[in-house]
Amino acid sequence: MGNRVNDRERLKKLLALEAKERLRDELFDRLLDGGEEVSLLTYEPMIDAGDFNPNIYIVKEGLIRGTYLDRNNEITAGFALPGTLLISFHSYYDGEPSYYRYEACCPTVVVRIPKAYFDSLARESHEFALWVMSAHQNQLYYTEVRHRLLSGDAKKRLLQLTRRLSSVFPATGNATSIEVGYANFGLNDVSAATVELYADGEKIDQKALGAMKTDIRGTVFFEVTHGVTSPAEVTYQARITADGDMQPANNASEEVPVITIYPNYPTVDDLTATYPSEDGTVINLTWSQPDMEASFDDDITEDFERASAWTSDGLDGWTFIDNDGYGIYGFNFFEVPAYAPQPMSAQSWWVPGSYTQ
Repeated sequence: MGNRVNDRERLKKLLALEAKERLRDELFDRLLDGGEEVSLLTYEPMIDAGDFNPNIYIVKEGLIRGTYLDRNNEITAGFALPGTLLISFHSYYDGEPSYYRYEACCPTVVVRIPKAYFDSLARESHEFALWVMSAHQNQLYYTEVRHRLLSGDAKKRLLQLTRRLSSVFPATGNATSIEVGYANFGLNDVSAATVELYADGEKIDQKALGAMKTDIRGTVFFEVTHGVTSPAEVTYQARITADGDMQPANNASEEVPVITIYPNYPTVDDLTATYPSEDGTVINLTWSQPDMEASFDDDITEDFERASAWTSDGLDGWTFIDNDGYGIYGFNFFEVPAYAPQPMSAQSWWVPGSYTQ
């Protein structure tokens, strides 16, 4: 009896962490009294995708993983530790089959509370309703935080390679930075981790991160330089390695192609070599003088993000090409027609300088 009481008190303390709103112990007791404990084996579903299950669940012991299918790939949406409130909102709110599959990662015990009991307690107690609202706000907030920082599943950690404008078109001879974001969304701390940078499949640099606590995130910068002998396009990828990694397959970033901008210097296009003697110890090189009258200004890369709206001022010298040929928007007297997107049609607003009305 003593262990059951202690388990109940521990679970109530964990539940209290689910929301900023405080809830009295007697209301936690009423919530738990309305449910029944369900024991799950490893990989056994608490709620299976495609099943209608509007009940409310509270993890008491063990670990629950939420997953969904992206085409043929199983994606991990998140994990639920003891004290976490879980609901299939497709079933609870709209009466639809569950989108997520919630399964046990190890032998797990959950408390299953019928929707009708949960709803009646919310209608009866304003205090409990406020706590439920705060708990859901907490889950929505941390879902947004995760999506803001990283995309995709991250059982252990996910690496994302991001590009800055300066690293998209580096001019030859100029160093540019590639920024790599990393995070440990796993359940355990990592004693040591290393981020490696690859160019066209070959490792060119690495940086040691040291120990990484769970839920830690950060960025590292790599400096790269393209030369006149560099390929016209170099594909970069970042990878992370860590001690005790449970899922190393998700530790590589997307591949990012980076274009090399070669200098517009005068070049020789008719270089020839001749051997004046049979022994080949002397080589004569001959070439014609390149055209020194042409303009060899460096190319300019511009994203127009700082261009002013509704004006062509400051855009002299630029020629804009409608490459896709699709319409974008138009005016009919004082009305803007309903927007009907067309394939690959970028949205831009331009007012040519020749327009006076």
